[in-house]
Amino acid sequence: PLVSVLVLGGPEDMADALDSVMLQTHCHIEIIVVPDWGVDQEGLAAGLGYWNKGRFPLRAIEAPAHSSLAQKANLAMAGALGDWVLMLGKGDSLLPDHVAKLLARIAESTPSRCGSAGVQMIQSEQDHFRESWEWRLTPASGQPLAYCPLPLSAVMFERVLFMEGYRFNDQLDDQAAIWDFWLQLVSGTEWATSSEVTTRH
Repeated sequence: PLVSVLVLGGPEDMADALDSVMLQTHCHIEIIVVPDWGVDQEGLAAGLGYWNKGRFPLRAIEAPAHSSLAQKANLAMAGALGDWVLMLGKGDSLLPDHVAKLLARIAESTPSRCGSAGVQMIQSEQDHFRESWEWRLTPASGQPLAYCPLPLSAVMFERVLFMEGYRFNDQLDDQAAIWDFWLQLVSGTEWATSSEVTTRH
């Protein structure tokens, strides 16, 4: 299946995020970048030229001025063409087999329409990075959100859910909007979980 990877982080996060997507073992991916408003578009286009020469097709969608994360996410989902959607926010990156392994885990858990992987949580302190903890969600868990907020990169879901009305609430701040969107998915769909750590935040 085609997976749409939506890159919603700021310019300081884009290189790590895009590099990690280009290294994915799954071979059918499209990338959509929604940069922060105020990023120099000419400079962004020139910078993205490097990744345009990579393995996967890449598009940039310009969001209106002062768009929130929720607005950028909804805009990107509306423009996505994939069967599945995966999002990368601030500080997110993927291990090379993340997409392939999460798709396989979801397929094992039919009729699941979304799924989440384990996350390596990393804390930044004065430009030095240190691992703070690894967060895993066991496959037996029936309450994916009962333990820890899920970062964007941990979750993959069917794009058709967007067409069915699942949206990020743009009246909420970024973290609350992410939490609210996961609650929508948990309440309305079957959710597969993997305890294997394949993404970083």
